[in-house]
Amino acid sequence: MKEDKELEAERLSKLAELRKQDQERGEKQPLEFRYGPESFGCHEALHVTNLILDLIERELTSHGAIVQNAEWYAHVRRAQDELAALYQKIGAAQLAGTDQRH
Repeated sequence: MKEDKELEAERLSKLAELRKQDQERGEKQPLEFRYGPESFGCHEALHVTNLILDLIERELTSHGAIVQNAEWYAHVRRAQDELAALYQKIGAAQLAGTDQRH
């Protein structure tokens, strides 16, 4: 698993790349407007998170290869827990209209 410093460096690199792409395309609205709380982009992230949670539940938690291996099953459940926490954070930001970053 990557360390927090590595994850933050990766995130900032991806953010810089998105901003560069916006500039190259001549995008007029900033990322914060298009993807911030209460935006369609933020709702899209919420929706995709929910789709992935459903996919994990439907396809992995009962998959024969997964249920035969305790370690794999635990990984699936931890991934599910992390995505559920993400879903709650995005949903709270959408409802509050503010970014709930910590």
